[in-house]
Amino acid sequence: MLRIDASTSPVYSLAFRPDSALLASGGAKGEVSVTDSGGTPVGWHNLGSQASRNALQYAPSGDRLAVADGVQFLELGPDDVTQTYQTGGYADSRVTGLGYLDDRLLVVGSGDRALNAPGAVALWTLPIGKRREPAFSEPHGVRALAVHPSGKTIVWANGSRRVTVRNITKPDPVHFNLAHNAAAVAVHPDGNLVAAAVGYDVAILDVARKQQRATLKGHGGTVAAVAFSPDGRTLATGSWDKTVRFWEVGTWAERTAFKWNVGRVLALAFAPDGTRAAAGGDTGAVLVWDLE
Repeated sequence: MLRIDASTSPVYSLAFRPDSALLASGGAKGEVSVTDSGGTPVGWHNLGSQASRNALQYAPSGDRLAVADGVQFLELGPDDVTQTYQTGGYADSRVTGLGYLDDRLLVVGSGDRALNAPGAVALWTLPIGKRREPAFSEPHGVRALAVHPSGKTIVWANGSRRVTVRNITKPDPVHFNLAHNAAAVAVHPDGNLVAAAVGYDVAILDVARKQQRATLKGHGGTVAAVAFSPDGRTLATGSWDKTVRFWEVGTWAERTAFKWNVGRVLALAFAPDGTRAAAGGDTGAVLVWDLE
């Protein structure tokens, strides 16, 4: 078990580089920390305000890191070269989700969570910084966003208790109406399942059947993070009850639960090679553990 003091503020986002060699973490005060597999810092950025609170994602090539920065987003590149993109739109429509479809096509979700400001899911061509049309409007904002590794499926949760799954190769999206707003979403490697953090529970959504398959109960606090393992066999969930729980995909039986000293768990990530996982919490600490 490796402990990294990644931030002086709560860690809201985690992202492994595609080669699994580096881990980036985003803090509530705009701190972006990058560490190697041994926990040694190799990069540090302080963007101020709440820049990285909601979104952090590596490009498939691994040479750039996209970071939310209020109503704009950044790409941090080699040698600390930074490119800034203005999203425009509503004044309070902050960037709340980022995900690469490919190395030059970025999905950007927007809409302020606290203010319930209008937003959208938009595709941006980089590095020219051009937004593709049409954008998918969300009057109540985008609260969480995930992209399937294939680059074909986008999943997002809005502020009116709905999760949308859109395959960009198909004309019609799939919608799921939930009992409460989802705080986080994750898409299974096979693309047919979505996990949505809903209050103290996790809803398992079957995309092919267009119905909710299961509800996972066990957390004693708000579930703030969900992540599928790269092999698709395990779902990890993190909660304000300060635990990380692992569930067996398919049977949905709880395998085990851990309570570590990171405070309320706010972020989870699996390394793409499946050898490690990481959890971040409101103490500013990140814990990384081996899965092999």
